[in-house]
Amino acid sequence: MGVLHETIHFNMRSSFFLLILTFLLLTETSSSKVVSKLYDEKDPIVLLDVSNFEDQIYNSPNAWLVEFYSSWCGHCIRYASTYKEIANDVKAWSHVLNIAAIDCSAEENLKVCTNHEVNAYPTLKLFQANSKLNTSGKNIEERSPRHLIQLVIDYLTKHPNRPSHWPNFSPLVSDEPSEVWDELQDSDKCVVLAFEDDRSYLGRQLSLEFSRYLQKFQVRRVMANQKLRYRFRVTEVPSVYVLLKNNTVFGVPSASKRISLDEIRIKYTHAIRELLSSMGIISNEEKLAHENDRRDLHKEQRQAQARVPISHLDEHLVHMKDLESTLHYAFRHEVSNHAVIKADVFEALLRFIQVLVKDFPAREPVQKWLKYVGEELSTYNANDGGITSEQWLKIVDHNRPESFLPKSVEWDTCLGSEPKYRGYPCGLWTLFHSMIVNAVVEEEKREHPFENYQPSECIYAVVDYIKYFFSCKECRNHFAMMVAKVKMETFRPNEPILWLWQAHNEVNMRLAADETEDPKHPKERFPTKVICPKCYLPDKGSALKDHETHWDMQEVLVFLKAFYAGDHFRRDGLKTPKFVDDVDVSQSEVADSEWVAAKQADADKNAHKAERNEERKKEAEAEAEEEEEQKQVKFGNKFKRDEVEDMVIGNRVITNTDVKVSFLLYCVVAVVFVGVLRWLRNRRWKDKRHIV
Repeated sequence: MGVLHETIHFNMRSSFFLLILTFLLLTETSSSKVVSKLYDEKDPIVLLDVSNFEDQIYNSPNAWLVEFYSSWCGHCIRYASTYKEIANDVKAWSHVLNIAAIDCSAEENLKVCTNHEVNAYPTLKLFQANSKLNTSGKNIEERSPRHLIQLVIDYLTKHPNRPSHWPNFSPLVSDEPSEVWDELQDSDKCVVLAFEDDRSYLGRQLSLEFSRYLQKFQVRRVMANQKLRYRFRVTEVPSVYVLLKNNTVFGVPSASKRISLDEIRIKYTHAIRELLSSMGIISNEEKLAHENDRRDLHKEQRQAQARVPISHLDEHLVHMKDLESTLHYAFRHEVSNHAVIKADVFEALLRFIQVLVKDFPAREPVQKWLKYVGEELSTYNANDGGITSEQWLKIVDHNRPESFLPKSVEWDTCLGSEPKYRGYPCGLWTLFHSMIVNAVVEEEKREHPFENYQPSECIYAVVDYIKYFFSCKECRNHFAMMVAKVKMETFRPNEPILWLWQAHNEVNMRLAADETEDPKHPKERFPTKVICPKCYLPDKGSALKDHETHWDMQEVLVFLKAFYAGDHFRRDGLKTPKFVDDVDVSQSEVADSEWVAAKQADADKNAHKAERNEERKKEAEAEAEEEEEQKQVKFGNKFKRDEVEDMVIGNRVITNTDVKVSFLLYCVVAVVFVGVLRWLRNRRWKDKRHIV
């Protein structure tokens, strides 16, 4: 009996241990989070990605305001603080409206953004409550907090088939105070009356602010021209009153007319909350929770980071890895954002590729890939349907051993100190410089240079790409203004090089000390005096204004031609896709020098792959039991999130379903063992009494 008793205790401890283990697994595996580069879980913003977009947005009882952004977009980085401010301002509206954001620069989210016809960042869209699958949403052009919130209120007011849990935005029609209750719910303990004119948003804002209390009271609007206004002797609007069921009336202290509309709304909200709290309609806990929810984003200051200027030429050298990453992002993200590419947009894309083929100093496989893409694109008709995003992606994803563009984004010289800095914009500027410089450099090598050369051809290709495909709308507009100042058709051979250089420096000076600037790579005039001292006229290099007068333009031109010439690009660590039977099969890539060996190794591995998979299926259950026992022994080690999410038994990944079933089984085992233990104890106690 003693041995049995100890065994039961051991089994109970084991079962309890497994119960805890499974609960932790269930908690960890079911709480995967979306990682955002501009927002985090502290913000009242739902972070969306391809895995949760449809579940959150479609068939939701609430409306949604969604920002489609790109983490590298300067405008998006600047707008993030404004969007957080808006989200905090409407946080109490969560029973009606949710605020969300999705990063379109993430590879996995590309299809979501393309399906919603997002080709400029940031893009704001409103989705109705109970939206059907694949609904595109309503585009919102407004950006300022006040006007955007008013636009959202108008949208919610006109919402078809208003959900029953939403507040009623319609004005009361009653003429007498006693008739007001006929328009309310039986559960309403009071009604907050907002007297206002038809241009005011105060009543609807208060309705949304207190929408969580809809089962206790309502906020209803009363128009300034209604008789009810005079029954309450309201002399000015806006004014707010609270009417109890016994027809007792309380006036809410009015806000000063000298303050802003937002401050008026905040003061009325606070006064109503205080009044209803004193009446017991709102609990003190609810009042304090609401007040604690509001954070003042204007007091948040960006942490100072030490500036480490780049002063060595090696750190500035153009790396082909940056240029290929730029092409990958441009073609597989920016261009594919257009659901259909036709007419002028199609022609601009075709010209851009043709200029790349002619002027971009690509390595041979990438050069062949560009030619293939251009030839395939030219088989479509710009004015007869053009080409769809799906057709375009099928072309650019056509990698072969002799013709490819790596399917990866990996920055080198353009790497920022954080993912939101530098990257694609840096790579795009570098690509444009290299195209224009190499067009001139290659032309100079001809026997009769510039005989039939068109200086504006390359620069127009660059301008049209920015116009039609660059998705940062603010950047696009600034670039268009710079273009409007010059007559490119009159450019002489070297002038496109100098114009683009001057435009780039103008942008750098405009963005210096801007919140989009990488603190580890501050914006400065290029080239710096350290890497090109001859580019500066004597004693003029320190001035920031009128910088054109301080350059030796001839030396600048010599420097740019040398710096952006393809012969001087770094090419170490370039990637080559892994192929099996001429098909690109890998998610990752290997260095060029290892490609032949890697290809052979992959071929050998795949020859045995089917065989091994069959054997693993047969051994999976046995290995699963062994792995589970080992994990029980090792439970004393602290679980890390990534270990939980990637946990496998043998060759099988533990899914949420597996975990839940295991959890239920362990619960049943625990209950059975408790019952057995109690039964044995009772039996032992009865045996002792019988002996006595």
